[in-house]
Amino acid sequence: IYSAASALRTSELQQDVISTNLAHMNVPGYRRTMTTNATFDEELQAQMADEPGYGHLLDTLANDFTLGPMQSTGRALDLAIAGDGFFAVQGADETLFTRNGVLHIGSDGQLVGSHGMPMLGENGPISIPTDITEAQLTITPDGQIVAGDRNLGQLRLVQFEDNSLLRQVGTTLFSGTLANQRQADVTVQQGMREQSNVA
Repeated sequence: IYSAASALRTSELQQDVISTNLAHMNVPGYRRTMTTNATFDEELQAQMADEPGYGHLLDTLANDFTLGPMQSTGRALDLAIAGDGFFAVQGADETLFTRNGVLHIGSDGQLVGSHGMPMLGENGPISIPTDITEAQLTITPDGQIVAGDRNLGQLRLVQFEDNSLLRQVGTTLFSGTLANQRQADVTVQQGMREQSNVA
């Protein structure tokens, strides 16, 4: 009974993961969720130690950080990262990280992502002066935001030693520790969107 029930529960969770991935397959920067199952020898050892053996168990949920396909939009505030890196975002309690570079200028002039949170520069949130329109903005490959001869800030770009240590806290947002960060070796592509990596 336990073996049959655990198999049904595992199948149910796998269907939930598949449904979530399909629901977000058109969300820029979304990283698909994967499931892994406990191995046969782990279950066998548990039974040999007189622990309950369930036959089939879901072991972990993990994110796939494979890069998604790039789509050209020509929009000034559509940004994509070429390389294994992230944009930094000002969360409510901590700095968060995302591959979703669909940005816009908020009502207060701050540069925000589609999640509604301010995008971080090297010196904090980036503000765009009211006399500058979105179409006037140029983002250089190293993440500098300029309008004509005016430098408006530098996007904070981050890479991690081990992406598997990141914790998903939103549809396209992740939490990561400072100890896991390293200097970013990436480039920013303006007028591009990275699509979901759900295939």
